[in-house]
Amino acid sequence: MNKQSKARSLLMGASYSVVTLVMSMSVAGAVHAQTRGEPASVSVTNLDEVIVTARRRAERVQDVPGSIQAFTGQKLEDLGVGTLAEILALTPGVQFLQNTGIAGQGEIVIRGGGSGRGVNADGATGIYYNGAYIAGGNTGGRIFTPSELFDVERVEVLKGPQGALYGRNSLGGAINMVSRRPALGAAWGQVTVGVADRERVSLEANGDVTLIPERLGVRVGFAVANRSDGFYDNAVLGRAPDRFDSIIARAVIRAKPTETSDLVLQLDQFVIDQAGRLNADLDLVGDPFILIRDDDNRGRQELQNIALTSTTDLSWGSLTVIASRRERETTFSGDIDQYIATPVYDPLLQIACIPAVTGARPVPAPGNQRCTEIQHDDFTQNTFEVRLAGETSGVRWLVGADRVEGDDVFTTLERGRGANAFLLDSSNTFTSQAVFGSLETTFQSRLTVGVDVRRTADEKRSLSRATRTEGATAGTVLFANDFPFDFENTSYATFARFAVTPSHSVYARYGTGFRAGGLNIDGRDLVNPVDNLVVVVPDFYDPEDARSYEVGAKTQWFDRHLTVNVIAFRTEYNDLIQNSNNGLTGLNRVSFLTNTGDAQIDGVELEVVLARLELLGGRIDLSANGAYLDSEVLSGTQAGRAIAGVSDYSTSAVLQYARNLSDVWDLTGSLRYNQQWGGFTDPQNIVGLQEPQTFDLTLGVKSDAWEVQLEIPNLTDEDEPINNTTANVIVPRTPRTWLLRVVHRFGG
Repeated sequence: MNKQSKARSLLMGASYSVVTLVMSMSVAGAVHAQTRGEPASVSVTNLDEVIVTARRRAERVQDVPGSIQAFTGQKLEDLGVGTLAEILALTPGVQFLQNTGIAGQGEIVIRGGGSGRGVNADGATGIYYNGAYIAGGNTGGRIFTPSELFDVERVEVLKGPQGALYGRNSLGGAINMVSRRPALGAAWGQVTVGVADRERVSLEANGDVTLIPERLGVRVGFAVANRSDGFYDNAVLGRAPDRFDSIIARAVIRAKPTETSDLVLQLDQFVIDQAGRLNADLDLVGDPFILIRDDDNRGRQELQNIALTSTTDLSWGSLTVIASRRERETTFSGDIDQYIATPVYDPLLQIACIPAVTGARPVPAPGNQRCTEIQHDDFTQNTFEVRLAGETSGVRWLVGADRVEGDDVFTTLERGRGANAFLLDSSNTFTSQAVFGSLETTFQSRLTVGVDVRRTADEKRSLSRATRTEGATAGTVLFANDFPFDFENTSYATFARFAVTPSHSVYARYGTGFRAGGLNIDGRDLVNPVDNLVVVVPDFYDPEDARSYEVGAKTQWFDRHLTVNVIAFRTEYNDLIQNSNNGLTGLNRVSFLTNTGDAQIDGVELEVVLARLELLGGRIDLSANGAYLDSEVLSGTQAGRAIAGVSDYSTSAVLQYARNLSDVWDLTGSLRYNQQWGGFTDPQNIVGLQEPQTFDLTLGVKSDAWEVQLEIPNLTDEDEPINNTTANVIVPRTPRTWLLRVVHRFGG
């Protein structure tokens, strides 16, 4: 289907939705009139005010002058949403790239930010946990772990450059995961038991205990999960490579020593042993779920996170201090030849997996080889932030400063490649510090204008050494580099919001952001034997900058039963960071990142929420989101092509149903829909992004004390892969599955 046909289909679908909504408006009004003053026993959260801290202050989502989607933890539980991929599927315009086939790896691309990716590179999406910056490190440092998704209070997804308040690497946007805290009220607890196909079991428990009423409380929780079988089959080893074990433990201590102070200490522990690479070479595998390998692809990650948040209300403002320390250790091992050795396998007579002459893996792979890869990443990060906020003479103000220190040690050992086998040791450190502030005022209670600004200074250093480990040249140093790099950046945003009515507003926003520059671990300048010319590899690449122009209308109708938000934007990227290589083969092939030019992306986003309609004896909530993005690289080697990792069209919809069965029990259900069209996974625009159409179903019954929920992800058994890559690799999609959860709540 071409772009014009897709556009017509999208417009036809949107038109049908609008007609349906218009027909339903009178119904919504009637429902509201009938239920005014009579709250139903069915718990539906759509009409509740969702309060976010996207701009470092508490405010309604509808009052934020920018593109933001927020989900409460209760909403996600009701929908059966428990993974990062499922959350991002609810946010059109956001792409979750998982093209390595390694669980725990991935990249979040918001509005095209972050098309260039590589070892030791920063992502382009700001990753925040309870307000603290947590992104960083080579393995798993650009996404959230399951630990951050456990016992979550809300998720905030901000689209567009957020450099002014969120700082470094919020080029495309920022995401903040907020955990539940002790309520300092009555004791409360919840236990959840889950069973699923492929021998998966899970147990979760949370408890909230008040030690001193309104003064001191503790919230503790843990989650364990195990799957001893899987969707993949490796007949060589006789076990499923996608089996896993995971443990999450959390303790949150909250103290209010005075009426004006609030202290929260949170400790997180996370351990998971799971599959390593689950990708498959398209030339070797007919069924991507059947792996023929003699080495088990495994991954293990251990994470510790400790954070202290202090909030103090002063007579003239408020003081917030956030301090956190994060330690993450990750190991992945894999069979990179994707085959099995012959029974008479002899490592001394091994056939190199990637011949030095061609630079490509032979297909099919010869039997006399056994090629493995082990990656280890040890990452530590400290974050500190302090800010003051208040209001003086009608001007709301905020000033603050933050500092982030990161230390990462990354190693890769590739065996069985003969002359191409190597050991890479890379030690990388960075320090980022910034000062920031904002001013905002409102005229005649209707027009609000404001400005945000941040000044950031980054320092980086990379010490890397690669050594040959096999063959006659074993011990030869391929390269040994010590690269320093530093830069400064000023980001700002300005906006104006006009409240036409208390429920209808329009806004305009101009914002900037940047993605940190960095260092290429391998900076060798080598001679091309074809023309005897030196191919220069840059030691470093500069920051990538973005500026965004955005206008939007946020409206609510019929006492918030109907929400319609429309946003249009243009984002311009300067010094676009993209992947490149020196064109040589074998271990002389150097892949690197470089600034190639400029790019532009135009887009439109639509959000419609229809809440609490009385239908079929119960209540229905319907929400639909859609985005159209048109991107183009304007200069450099990829000029005229689309930005990688940007789908042309994306849409999601959620239908929720709830009905009272009795005075005690309610019937609940939800259906989620997600689809995307168009776009490419690579800068050369060779391999298209996948175009899945997925449905996820939940059905259940619940009371105040009990809940039973059946979840059926991928209801229609969509088999479109998660992704294809230019390396001729496929990452298959998990087939239809099921999960049964039983929840017991007590106290309150």
